[in-house]
Amino acid sequence: MRTALLSCLATAMFVATVASCVQPGPNDGEGGSVSTACDNRSDCAACDSCAQNNICQQQVAACQQSSACIALDICFSSCTGNCDYCLAGNQDGVAAYDAFLQCVYCGACPSDCAGLVQCS
Repeated sequence: MRTALLSCLATAMFVATVASCVQPGPNDGEGGSVSTACDNRSDCAACDSCAQNNICQQQVAACQQSSACIALDICFSSCTGNCDYCLAGNQDGVAAYDAFLQCVYCGACPSDCAGLVQCS
């Protein structure tokens, strides 16, 4: 589950219910100002891993307990282009997946992963 969203984000074509697939610019006020124990390593993947194993363990566990959340992650990791079909088949996992993404990318890694997700 570590970098599945990054594959989808690389296509920059998925904009739907999961707010984290929207890519704001790095200087638009989203992220980058709060530091955490995992942040400021100049490496989004390292921060992501640290966050999943520490700060965001609860959100990771909640997603892992939801087959729809796991299915979203798997789907996003292999999607190219428009990823709307991932959401259509896994609506029950959207809330857990979004909570996971918000925790990792907005809460734990706002500097190292700035601009990858829309933080609420």
